[in-house]
Amino acid sequence: MILIGIKLVLEGIFLWKIAQSFKQQFDIRAFLALQILYPIYVISVGILAQIKSYQWKDRPASFYR
Repeated sequence: MILIGIKLVLEGIFLWKIAQSFKQQFDIRAFLALQILYPIYVISVGILAQIKSYQWKDRPASFYR
C-alpha cells in the first residue's frame, strides 16, 4: 500500500506540473478515478489479446503460429 501511495503522489505531482506548463487545470477527481480504472483496463486488454485474434495491415496477427 505504501508503494501504491508513493506512486500516486509522484504521478500526481508530475501530471500537475505538466498541466501547469500547458496552462491546463489538473483535475484530481479524474486522476483518482482513472487510477482505479486503469488496472482493470490493462488486465482486460491483456486477457482479450490472448483470446481474440485481430488483423493489422490486412494480415492476421497472432503470437501462436
